Amino acid sequence: ANVSDLAAMGADPQYLLIATTLGPSLTIDDLDALIEGIAESCRFHGVRVAGGDVVRGPATSISIAAYGRIEGGTVDAPLLRRSRARVGDFVAVSGTPGASAAGLAVIEAGRAAEVGVEMLLLAHRRPVARVALGQAAAASGLRCGMDVSDGLLQDLGHIAEASEVGIELAAASLPLHPAAVEALGAQAALDLALGGGEDFELILTGPRDALVRLDTPEAPVTLIGRVVPDHPGAVIVWGEDGEAYEPPRRGWDQTRDSGERRS
Repeated sequence: ANVSDLAAMGADPQYLLIATTLGPSLTIDDLDALIEGIAESCRFHGVRVAGGDVVRGPATSISIAAYGRIEGGTVDAPLLRRSRARVGDFVAVSGTPGASAAGLAVIEAGRAAEVGVEMLLLAHRRPVARVALGQAAAASGLRCGMDVSDGLLQDLGHIAEASEVGIELAAASLPLHPAAVEALGAQAALDLALGGGEDFELILTGPRDALVRLDTPEAPVTLIGRVVPDHPGAVIVWGEDGEAYEPPRRGWDQTRDSGERRS
């Protein structure tokens, strides 16, 4: 999650500072597993733990700060920002948003042992930050990007508000994960793609050709909509019937869902 924040700006992640409070219920085995998990993710993403703190406390908590650099290292270096979407831009997303939320749905339904859901569990438990894609997007001249942490519509709404533009999506264009469709049905997979969150895929806006050139087998990029001058600050999803579609949930909202457990 922290490395993805850097990937969403086109930065090269360098190191982490980790502050951990260990609660009374945490066992040595728990701590070993935590350390192993952090180390594995650091190796995968090419970052190092540079320091931090470990203390005892009434509950277990982890706070991580991720640091990185931009090519050129100056205030004029190219960065992806949510405030730089422009009318006429195409909107694209990497990967298959909704896969992580589908994995959580499978776990909560007690279906984690079923055949065919392995990739959904992996998407939820071991998400991948799109570091190389973010850097390629910034290097190609794109200037607007954000990662999908709160939910595709919620995060697109942040871009629409910060850029003072409207965004329109075609529901039929969303790249749904085949395993999510198979396990939960097409409608549920669509709703989770729109509002599930915690995929850490990248949203990018810009010229069509520039976005298409970023598409690779390792990090597929799909065009899903356009930036428009109408309804600034709002995101509309158009269904195949030509009507605006409103999913049950647009994503995690801190002001609304602060008491809710996040996965």
